[in-house]
Amino acid sequence: MIKKTYISLTLILITSIVLSNCAGTKPEIISKKPVKIYNSEAIRHYMNGEIYSLHGDWAMAAIEYQDAAKFDTTSSTIYASIGNAYMNLGKLDNARKALHTAVELDSCNYIARKQLADIKFTEGYFELMEEEYQFLAKKLTDNIDIDYKIAEIYIRTNRIAEALETYENIFRKDRTQIGALERAAEILFLTKNFKKSAQYFDFLLQLDPTNTEFLKTRADLAVLNQNVDKAITIYQKLMELLPDDQQIKNNLGEILSQVQDKKHNPQKFLEKMVNEYPENVETYKNLAFYHVNNNQVDNALELLLEAKERFTQDADLYFIIGSLYREKGENSEALSYLDTTLMFAEDSMQVLHLKATILEESGLFQSSDSLYNALINDNPEDPIALNNYAYSLATRGKNLDKAEELVTKALELVPENASYLDTKGWILYKKENYLEAEKYLVKALNAIGDNAEIFEHLGDTLQKQNKIEEAKNYYRKALELDPNNEQIKEKILR
Repeated sequence: MIKKTYISLTLILITSIVLSNCAGTKPEIISKKPVKIYNSEAIRHYMNGEIYSLHGDWAMAAIEYQDAAKFDTTSSTIYASIGNAYMNLGKLDNARKALHTAVELDSCNYIARKQLADIKFTEGYFELMEEEYQFLAKKLTDNIDIDYKIAEIYIRTNRIAEALETYENIFRKDRTQIGALERAAEILFLTKNFKKSAQYFDFLLQLDPTNTEFLKTRADLAVLNQNVDKAITIYQKLMELLPDDQQIKNNLGEILSQVQDKKHNPQKFLEKMVNEYPENVETYKNLAFYHVNNNQVDNALELLLEAKERFTQDADLYFIIGSLYREKGENSEALSYLDTTLMFAEDSMQVLHLKATILEESGLFQSSDSLYNALINDNPEDPIALNNYAYSLATRGKNLDKAEELVTKALELVPENASYLDTKGWILYKKENYLEAEKYLVKALNAIGDNAEIFEHLGDTLQKQNKIEEAKNYYRKALELDPNNEQIKEKILR
């Protein structure tokens, strides 16, 4: 029995060695070559190596393969196996040497060529390996890993469309390759093609309906696609699958905090979260945001002032409270809470920007100008500070040349920002350059869509050009968006 097994294994080795010749070689040409005599010791060591490799003992496999090579230095198959063993051991230098020898002995040993390419791929030679992988893809048509490598090369070389197409083709070729479809969906997500990405994740969820990672991403896509109902439905399913995952409940709470209708009974859920998780500050914030979004600022403030006693060092909490006091027009209290926020987050740009705005609104221009200058000195490419300071100066009609210089720098940093375009237009209006002002204000509207303040500014600019009816048309549009604005009503009646 032992002898019979040995013979069959020997035949396997001989067959593998014969098959390692280039495809397409004619049988009669082979028959004219000298018949190769296979060394029995090489075969024995090689088969021992195969047995060790089957058991995952790559160290012993490498030793046996090397012993085989001592008896047969001309076998590409043996050297390819040495390379494979070293790759599994993580010894890439040794693997590379063996695989180079395998390819030199037989350039048609495509498995060895692929392994050599894989080593160079892991070392970062992506572009150099593209041509080799494209060649190997034609020779090893069933090797899906080559297609994955090509797709990865496209990503690494910033050819996203080609990577996406390659992953899609992998899935078309083999419907079990869910990973390829998932990768395609992720690429679509990262390139902000949210609608198509959502379609891909819907398909993935048909294949794996309880995959919580797919569900989480699909929920994010629903939010990005402004499909709140879909997002809520998905999070409710996630809560069933992961009932102890508090983050999922927080995420649902964050979505519900922005809902104004009563369809999903958001207030009940958010209040329940506060009661069930009193040590989680996010539950208080979500309920507070719900109150704010439903014009209940006092309720939100009362809740957060209570939470402040429990979470005494939460900078974000103090910031939100300060923002709410500003919403109520209580700027002194707002500034006090922002200063407390800065004790915990002294470099927070968001807090400093808001503080500068409130100082300006309070008529404390010297303080606001000083803060704006400090922000810009610390970071000359802070577009928010540049724009806000410029708008503050324009509103006061002070130092308009400096204001224009500031907003021009902001627009160099963020060219299509509607707020910055509006500021530039308003400064030009103040400088009585009405034609140029109109151009920037129209660009601002094109960038943002309907906006009451920009409509009013454009109306003012047109009125200065004696385009009275056009101006009133924009005033009416502004009033539709801001119906309680008495100033706009007066402009319409002039």
